[in-house]
This record gives sequence, C-alpha cells and structure tokens, in this order.
Amino acid sequence: MARIHSQTCSSTDSALYIGQMSGTSLDGLDTVIAELAPGQPPRILYRSYLPFESQLASALRRLATASTWSVAEYLEIEHAYTLLSASCIQDLLKASGISPADINAIGCHGQTIRHQTSPQVLTHQLLDGALIAEQTGVTTICDFRSRDIAAGGQGAPLLPAFLAAAFQKTLDETICFLNLGGIANICYRDAERKLRGFDTGPASTLLNHCSRMFFNTEYDAEGAHARRGVVDESLLKRLLSDAYFDELPPKSTGPERFSLEWLQQRAPEYFCDSAVVSGENLLATLTELTALSVINQIRVFVPQCRRLIAYGGGVHNVFLMERLKAAFSISVDDESQAVVETSDELGLDGDMMEATAFAWLAQQCLERRPVACETVTGSRGARVLGCIYPA
Repeated sequence: MARIHSQTCSSTDSALYIGQMSGTSLDGLDTVIAELAPGQPPRILYRSYLPFESQLASALRRLATASTWSVAEYLEIEHAYTLLSASCIQDLLKASGISPADINAIGCHGQTIRHQTSPQVLTHQLLDGALIAEQTGVTTICDFRSRDIAAGGQGAPLLPAFLAAAFQKTLDETICFLNLGGIANICYRDAERKLRGFDTGPASTLLNHCSRMFFNTEYDAEGAHARRGVVDESLLKRLLSDAYFDELPPKSTGPERFSLEWLQQRAPEYFCDSAVVSGENLLATLTELTALSVINQIRVFVPQCRRLIAYGGGVHNVFLMERLKAAFSISVDDESQAVVETSDELGLDGDMMEATAFAWLAQQCLERRPVACETVTGSRGARVLGCIYPA
C-alpha cells in the first residue's frame, strides 16, 4: 500500500501537475501532486511512495543488468510497470479529492533500464505513456531525455535545470546540491554563474547489491552494517582508480557502469567461494567510496563550495551522511565553514525532489518552454523536452 501525505493548496494563481519517478535504486515509485506558481518554489500538496513488490523489482533489475532480453519479456514488464504507475496516480487523486480534470498534466520519468555514453549515447526509460493517459484521463508527458540526446547531449542529469528554477535565489558557486539515489550527482553554478551538473558515481546502487547479497536485506538501514565495518583501504584505492572519477564533465553514468560485476572484478576476495572477509567491511568501504568520490570531484570542479545540500533516499543512510560531512570538512580550509544539510531544511521534500522535478518538466513541455541543459548535458542548446500523450 502506498504511503500518502498531504498539505493544503495556498494559491489560486497556480497550476496542478503530477510528477512520478522511480530511480536506479529500484526501490519503488514516488508520486506527487505539485502546485506550480509563477516565481514561487513548487509546493508538494500530496505525495505517495509505493515500494516495488519483489517480483517486479527483480524483473526490472534483470532488464537493467542483462546484455540481452526478449521482446516479449520487455513488453510484459513494461506493461506491469505502467499499470502500477497508473494505479499510484489514480490512488493519489482519489485520496486527494482532486479531479483528473484539474490536473494540467502528468510528468513520468519511467524506469531507466539502460544509460550509456560510450561509444555513443544510448538511453531508455521503460514506460507506456499512452497507457498512463488512457488509465488516468490526464495528459501524460514522458521520454524527457531523447530530445536532449538528439541535440548532442547525454540526456542526463536533468535535475539541475529544475533546481536552478526552484532555488534560483539560493544556488551560487558556494553551494552544491547532491542527489543521493542509486547514482550520485551534483548541481552547482560555476564562477561565471553557468549552471553545471554531472553524475559523480555510485551512491546506493552498490550498497544495495551487497546488502542483498551479504545480509538478505534490500538496503543497509541507516548504514548500520557499514558502521560496524572497517574500511578496506587497499580495495578503496582500487575502486577510486576507475577512470570515470577523473573524466571531465559533461558526464553521466548508471548501474550498467557501476554494476555488481564491476565490483566483483575489483574485489574478487569478497565474492569467491572461500571468502572469509566481512560483508560489513565491504559496506564500510563502499560507503567511503561514495563519500570520497563525491567530495573529491566537488573539490576539483566546485572549489568554492562551502554548503552541500543533499536529497534523495541516501540521506536516510545516517552513516553515509556522517562520512560525507567528515570528508567535506577535511576538504576545506576552515572546517567551521563546511555545512552539510538536506533539502528538507529549505522546505522541499528531499524524498520527492525528483518526482517534483518531473512535474515541473511536464509544465515546461506543455507550455513549450525550452529547458536549458546545454552546460550540463553538453547539448547544442535548450530544447523542449518530453513527448505528449493527450488525455
């Protein structure tokens, strides 16, 4: 059952949009009804989170990691995922008492099952937008990445454009927004106030893989297992030597690159039949990998950053947040100036940040407003993003 929360609408000069997101952590669906008003940050009026059942999560994980799959298998999984997406939206509308006719559009990201940038940029988000529109009776917008890729970009990350609009009075060269999903990414303005952003590497994806493998849990709650471990410094050095961490932006990545196989190749001693090493040590090392890969790249590309604003599911990993704070404090001249906080402290629910962003992106598409991603994704210029399925 979805967990639903609500707030009251505050303005008549506003429009209602639905946003929906499921990320590379493959944990479930986030859905929001957001109030979007000119010159104001988005307000989440209603929100829900529905965890994936294990069968669907396993099927999506299989599609995301397999080198090949059958057309029939793909279509069956896409259909099941889409029906669940539509059901979440219908349940949220029912709980809110808001009529579908009062919603301008739905923005659905879909489930990424492939994202690569070399030798060519290829990405695909599993979703049937026509079925969402048919099931909900609301105009549905999806496939937000393909136009950016057609214009020479990488199609990701798209959140920086939203963050620049939502926090236009906050975002400058001293601040970094940090998304801790399956993959971590940062957003900032450079010294010339140009919007920048890129994926830094793994956040929860490898931690979740190893939690399932070593402890039979979907994730390491609050980083409890990792906290009991000891960092394997030799392994950490091998992991940080991956060429991706030294690449220049624009860059984006996914669990295809930072996969369980990637980890097994670099840490065979943890996965062989005779392994006697600690799963807790491995989780401690992967937590440090996330913290250091993020902070190392902030120091290179955002040297003036003194304030880190985190959002996404990873903020609930208490141990990871502690390690981020420790690494960030060490990286600046005056530790007292290093601030790590969450977006909730700025008034925007960090768990629903990405879903809210896709409500905003749906509005930009419906109103034919080009989204400026060129300094983030490397595209040739701002483009209208998304494909529209009218109600």
